[in-house]
Amino acid sequence: MTFSDDHTPEFARERMMKVRSMTLVFEQKLFELLPSADEDTRLEASGIDVIGTDLVVVLDNLPEVVRIPFRRTPFEVEMGDFAGGDAAGEGYEDLSFDPDQGRLMLLREGIEQGVGAVRAEVVEWNDRFEFVRRRPLPFTFEDANKGFEGLAWTRRGGRHWLLALCEGNRCRGGKKGKEPGGGRIHVFGEEQGKWVHERELHLPEDVLFEDYSGLSLDGDRVGVVSQSTSMLWVGHLAPDQWTWQGPQRLYEFPRAGDGEVIYTQIEGLTWLGPDRIAVVSDRRKKDITARIARKDQSIHVFDLE
Repeated sequence: MTFSDDHTPEFARERMMKVRSMTLVFEQKLFELLPSADEDTRLEASGIDVIGTDLVVVLDNLPEVVRIPFRRTPFEVEMGDFAGGDAAGEGYEDLSFDPDQGRLMLLREGIEQGVGAVRAEVVEWNDRFEFVRRRPLPFTFEDANKGFEGLAWTRRGGRHWLLALCEGNRCRGGKKGKEPGGGRIHVFGEEQGKWVHERELHLPEDVLFEDYSGLSLDGDRVGVVSQSTSMLWVGHLAPDQWTWQGPQRLYEFPRAGDGEVIYTQIEGLTWLGPDRIAVVSDRRKKDITARIARKDQSIHVFDLE
């Protein structure tokens, strides 16, 4: 399988692991699933997770979340609606559900914490979608617009953890953040009512993404998606260590018949089964083709081959 020069530089293609394909199972515009929305409603989807029998989507332009009832087999969705809300919020970059305590963790990308200090913030809601509290993640960024883009909750060794995915390579903005091979996930442990920065996980150097836009865990299996490179990487954590172990796979989101990259706005990621994922897409940019525009502000479900 080949890559567009616009999305994967020559040296990167030579080092890229075998690329697998995925098959589209379901795709629909978000506004078509929301009675209170229409085609002019801005729905800048940025993250997705499963809570019970609902797909829950966050948007980076609205403080509410979207709840869409669904069935796994065969995959079907019903009409959904908005839920929750935070008067101090302006939208979220991602979300993750903690089933142990029935809490929804919502990620805000960059909050000014003082002069020259930008940190992400996690806002917690209960399972009734009511605000509980907000707590910062103790890691400082240079750029408020290039912070954490993905969030995943997990329980390991009897403790609760959050994994936060940097948008830029090496957690940088600008040109340095677009140099492939520097994917980073930061690990925070919950301790005495605070999130404590414990370690930094480096994605393998042959994961040559230009950026990173979504993160999801399924046990020890980790999935990371890229918007600019339009690909998914799947790896595995060692059961009792914060190290990579076992197989890793790389998947390409479907291209058009002429090779054009059409899934250019992919954000968020959640597992629906061993070989099935759901992602969402952000609002399109102005300078894109009509067939790319048909894919924006939507939910997409794919089977991995």
